[in-house]
Amino acid sequence: MKLRYKVWSDSESKIQIEEIEFVTLKEASDCASVYAHLHDGKDYRAIFHVEDMEIGETIETCENIIKE
Repeated sequence: MKLRYKVWSDSESKIQIEEIEFVTLKEASDCASVYAHLHDGKDYRAIFHVEDMEIGETIETCENIIKE
């Protein structure tokens, strides 16, 4: 199966990861969500994007819930 989606961290994110590629959108979305929400309640931003590599566009962004 062809790897179509990748998850990567935003330049404004305190947490940086290596790009990870996935076959399905669900796998990529779940990964981005888990990485972001591991940092809920912190005072920094953790932002991860899901990109469709076939069309070259970001199709989803997940961000942690920042402590107020």
